[in-house]
Amino acid sequence: VEEGLMEGDGLLDDIAEAARLIASDAIDAAAGGDAAKLAEAAQALADGDALRDDGRFKEAIARYKEALSKAESA
Repeated sequence: VEEGLMEGDGLLDDIAEAARLIASDAIDAAAGGDAAKLAEAAQALADGDALRDDGRFKEAIARYKEALSKAESA
């Protein structure tokens, strides 16, 4: 059972990594846009990183999604 949980965590971490990359790319692409929105996007990205480091992958993915949304509206 422990091994299966670790494998599941690995998959969630991979998904979180992909979500982070998409959000980070969106922030980079929005450079020069609305500074306040970009700051919010950067904070959401950092929050996602902290959650991911704690193994809270689903919450991290949600924060990365928020970062993406903020960057797209910047």
